[in-house]
Amino acid sequence: MNFYNTLCNNNETQKVVDYVKARGTIYKLTINTTPENAEVVLNGIKQKQGYYKDKDVINYSVSAEGYTTKTGSVTMGAAEKTETITLEAVNKVK
Repeated sequence: MNFYNTLCNNNETQKVVDYVKARGTIYKLTINTTPENAEVVLNGIKQKQGYYKDKDVINYSVSAEGYTTKTGSVTMGAAEKTETITLEAVNKVK
């Protein structure tokens, strides 16, 4: 119980609580890809998942060797969102 009281009365803990309140509610964006090993970049960061606020616009780029890169944007709502991006294979000329 002493640890809990110390944690709750800690100035650093209050800073975290203040940050979370100021940040507001965030929602998870997940990008599923075909092929599965495609690289996903969300707002300049290589990741397939990110956390964003309602109405945030997230720019994405999905690429893989042998496929045409797709770019676009997703606007978040007040809920988790999953987008599926399917890349098209590059036609090889023989």
